[in-house]
Amino acid sequence: MIYGILIDTGGRPDIVTGDGRLLGGLHCGDCFCYLGGEHWHSARLEYMDGWYIIQNGKMIVPPYGVCIRI
Repeated sequence: MIYGILIDTGGRPDIVTGDGRLLGGLHCGDCFCYLGGEHWHSARLEYMDGWYIIQNGKMIVPPYGVCIRI
C-alpha cells in the first residue's frame, strides 16, 4: 500500500510520497482512499470538464492536500 498526499499538478492529479517522489499522475478510474477527519473514504477519480472524484455515488471536487492511500 502506498501513502502520500494528493496534489494538483496542473495536469493529472498526482501523489507525493513521504520521501518527495511523485507517482506520475493518476488516471480516470483509479481508486484510492483519502483521510477525511478521522475516517478513510473510498473514492474513484474521473474527468469530465475537470477532475472530480466519485464518493458514495456523488461527484465532488478532489480533496487536494489530504492523505491518501492506494
